Amino acid sequence: PLSWLNWVSTPLGNSPNCSEQGPCIHKTNTSAGASSHWFRPLSRTQRTPGNASGLCGAQDILMSEIDQLSLSKYLSTGNVPKVQNEGLAFEFAMRSATSSINFQDHAGLVTDFSPELKAVTDVESLLLEGKEYIHMLYTFRSIGRAIPMASQCPSELKFRIDLETFQMLTPQINKIRRLMDFQERGIAIIELCVKSLLTSEARERTVPDGYFNAITKVLDLLQKLDNLKDMKASLTADFSRYNRVLQSLRADLPNGDQLAQEKHKLQLFLSNFQYPKSLIFHNLRDTLRKICGHELLMIEMLQQNIDFVENERYLLLDEKYSLIRSLPHLMLLIDDNLGTKSVNVFKDRRIRIPSLQIIFKAYPVVPECGDMSMTMLIILQRAPHWDKSMERAWGGETERRTAARYSLPAHWGKIKSQYAEYTFRFSKTSRELATYSFKKEHCAAKYACFVSKLLVDGFRLLLSWTCAILEAYHWKLTHPCCEEVMAQLDLHSNNPYELAVRYNYSPRDLGVLVDIISMVKSLAALLMYAEADLAPYLRLYIHNEVQQFAAGELLPPLHRAHKRKRAIIDPLLKLRRLVADWPGKIEPNNDYVCYSRQDGRIVAGHVARVVGPTPTQLQLLRTMVRSMFDQKTQPRLGIFSKKD
Repeated sequence: PLSWLNWVSTPLGNSPNCSEQGPCIHKTNTSAGASSHWFRPLSRTQRTPGNASGLCGAQDILMSEIDQLSLSKYLSTGNVPKVQNEGLAFEFAMRSATSSINFQDHAGLVTDFSPELKAVTDVESLLLEGKEYIHMLYTFRSIGRAIPMASQCPSELKFRIDLETFQMLTPQINKIRRLMDFQERGIAIIELCVKSLLTSEARERTVPDGYFNAITKVLDLLQKLDNLKDMKASLTADFSRYNRVLQSLRADLPNGDQLAQEKHKLQLFLSNFQYPKSLIFHNLRDTLRKICGHELLMIEMLQQNIDFVENERYLLLDEKYSLIRSLPHLMLLIDDNLGTKSVNVFKDRRIRIPSLQIIFKAYPVVPECGDMSMTMLIILQRAPHWDKSMERAWGGETERRTAARYSLPAHWGKIKSQYAEYTFRFSKTSRELATYSFKKEHCAAKYACFVSKLLVDGFRLLLSWTCAILEAYHWKLTHPCCEEVMAQLDLHSNNPYELAVRYNYSPRDLGVLVDIISMVKSLAALLMYAEADLAPYLRLYIHNEVQQFAAGELLPPLHRAHKRKRAIIDPLLKLRRLVADWPGKIEPNNDYVCYSRQDGRIVAGHVARVVGPTPTQLQLLRTMVRSMFDQKTQPRLGIFSKKD
């Protein structure tokens, strides 16, 4: 049968009578370097019983031998670790067709926090654009060095070479120009947000958590761009070549004078004599120094980020590290020794210094972008009030406990036990979900709560394992292999990459790394495979929790506020109307009036649905609840009296 292989797998253009065989229906996989051959089915006339001894019989024998030799018959897909990313066929999101930014539907929700959400929307659109500039800078490569010089050429040839060089370098310079304009817009948005939050009206209201989060993300984005700009020597190399070419072509270009002015601005952006490093951050700090009281807002942001890190109020990788990376930069923005009002961030009583020191000691090295790492103490040492005597208190001397936390073998046993325990629980639940069909009823809410918490536990395990891999990797990058270890291995190298990566991992480290990566990928594939079964229960649980809060848990405080004629009753009613899903779409007017303590806990009588609130509704719900317990709003809208 192998003699028929040349005919069956003939390339498409070389097969005789290709049009008589019908259309080609299957193409072999060429991703691994296989040849692009096409298998074609035999026509109906060739499959008749009279022709059974012809081509059809040969093809049947060939395909049967291929099936017998197929590896799929010998591979068990049940316990095979996954190291490849899952490919999503399509994604679907309940968002606007014109804008993919969250909080765009705030216009249809009448609350007191609409201006803040509008600002968050503008910030998120800036963040989406900023990611493109991060990718652009990280992958930026110089082309000026590859272009030949035209110093000793005839004048006509030199002019043509300079003109072509100018045309080739113009797209590179345009990228730098757009980056310069973007960082100016980013600083302007932070300035606008700070000014709007420092008004007398804004200081009396609670700042939404999402607002501070958005400003933190912009600050983290700007410091990433700053570090990438400083480390990319290819930016200045291309600009230097562009500068020389522009000087020789300025008189011959129609917009030569305009380009010369823009060139001067770009030169100050790439090589500023006042701030050779971290120009973007220094521009931001100089801008905020002009705003009176900006340190008050920065302290509030710093306190919120400390609270988020301590209580692990994050679920995604970038959320965690953006909070940690923002801490030293917020401290730099607060610390100031200029002017009449000096602020020492290391002695200010409004800042929880012990909590900050614990975080700095726990995370001396933080992933930045790709293979870029950030050492927290180096950033903090740029503060005006920094003193060398404080170095030990802020994690200057690495403890054994910290070094062990960055070691993957130290986490290996715990991760294996977590993986075995969670996969057992999840597999058992998956079998239950596959056995019993989903019912959109209130009786399924308790089981939906169990499924949702199980899913969140899986996300948190994936987060902790991925963080362990990244932190160990960046610890190796910042702590390369020392000379003593190289001498023991009888190796000699001065290459920084080899010292940080190639010779910095023992065989045991590599084995543990591969094992943990396989567990991360396997668990992620397990969760994605069960997504269709998990999603209805997750949506049912979220809808049930929100409706129980709106129609059940809010009744006692509403009754108390109505009985004592507190001003907080109006915000409570607005909060309930924001997310409530009333039966018959009619809001009850006197349910909280008729409530009594003897009734106990009220169970909401809403319709069971498999749809949750929008991100805007959830953000407003959290903000409005938090505002009722905020010290700023206690005199006006406090739910507690002084005795309480």
